Amino acid sequence: MFVNKNSLSFGRYLKAIRLEKGIDLKDVSKETKIGMDYLLMIEKEDHDLLPAEVFVKGFLRAYSKAIAADGDEAVKRYLSSRRVFQEAAGFDADLICCQWTV
Repeated sequence: MFVNKNSLSFGRYLKAIRLEKGIDLKDVSKETKIGMDYLLMIEKEDHDLLPAEVFVKGFLRAYSKAIAADGDEAVKRYLSSRRVFQEAAGFDADLICCQWTV
């Protein structure tokens, strides 16, 4: 199955490459020394549970190296996704705040 990786955000991008190459996530965990929980959070793009940005960037680069993907590309996609997530979270907070002040 062909997946257009150009349209995927960071976690889906890495997962697609990993699956395309037939690499098990446990092998990525062993090679990178990153816990399975964090790798799953990355693949699910669970911004609420991911650690601080500096750690995520390091995780993305290590994960990318383990599967021979472009680490800079993964980080770029993460930053873009994070910006959208933060804007949406801020927007939702404003809506909730405004609803209570009416």
